[in-house]
Formats: sequence, C-alpha cells, structure tokens
Amino acid sequence: MRDRSKQRAGTMVSALAVLTVLAACTGPSDAQSGTPGDAPVYAPAGAPAGAQGGPGGGSDPVIDKVSGALAASRHVPVRTVQGSRPHLVSECHPVTKQVRRTTGSGKRRTTTSTTVRTTECISVQHGTETYRKVVSVERWCVELDNVDGHTDQDHRWYQVTPADYQQALGRSPGTPLTLRPTSDGC
Repeated sequence: MRDRSKQRAGTMVSALAVLTVLAACTGPSDAQSGTPGDAPVYAPAGAPAGAQGGPGGGSDPVIDKVSGALAASRHVPVRTVQGSRPHLVSECHPVTKQVRRTTGSGKRRTTTSTTVRTTECISVQHGTETYRKVVSVERWCVELDNVDGHTDQDHRWYQVTPADYQQALGRSPGTPLTLRPTSDGC
C-alpha cells in the first residue's frame, strides 16, 4: 500500500513539472499577442520582458515605441520633504547561560552542565534623526501629437529616459519624433 502512494506522489510531481515547463514555453495568448488591431502590450516600468501591467496591474504601462509630432516637453524635479525617524543604536552586553548536555542511555546516562559566555545585542532608541523623504521621483516627459499616425491622438504625454528628453529639447514643436517611453502619462 505504501509503495502505491509513493508511486502516485511521484507521478503527480512529474505531471506538475511537465505542466510548468509547458506553461513557460507557450507564448502569450491572442489577446496579449499584440497583433494588428489589438491594444498594445503593456508591462510595468523596469519589469522583465513579458511582464504584464495596465488596468488592475498597479503600475503605469510601458509601450515599446511611439512616434508623432513633438508638442512639448517637461522636466518634473524630484520632490522631497524633511522627515524624522527614531535613531537606533545597538547596545551589547555579556551574557552567561547554563547549558545542560545529556549523553548515554538507560543506567549509563550522564548529565553535564557548562557555562557558556556570549554577547547579546539589542537595538535601543537614542533620540531621533532627520532624513530627506522622497515624495515624488524625478520624471522627464514628452508630449506628442498624431501618435503613430492617428490624427485623433493628440496631447499624449509619455515619460521618457533623460536621453530621449534631451533629444526632444533640441527640436522645435511639430517636428517628427520617435522614442521609447518608460511609462504612459506624466
């Protein structure tokens, strides 16, 4: 009886491993494939390839490449506020502990007691310290009109890398521009 249960468990583990490999090897579903006419595939900023974001994903979407007429550019500096937090200091003091060891069995059992000296450390608050808390991160944004040739998609803001932002700064409004946004919106 025991051999059969082990055999079943081994078969279930093998089946699970095969399903995991198959799931990893298959591509995205048709809704996520990015075929013409579908919505673009989104992923969280800084996420590995294949990660999905967008509505309900909790992060801003990322679009592979966009092109359009440059409308404006904007740099949003980092915003910080001064905060305070407890200043913790590690205080250590020596500790001695009695350790009992039992060896043998039956009538030959012996118990020995030894003293072990160690150091015990705890974190103790000593006042407070101030620090700069980041409220919003630095962003570089570019506004495009006629996004990907669609005349109805005007005034679309995209967060971009500093290099793409510098490229947009050197151009006048209305000139064509292709860039890789890190996020939609600004």
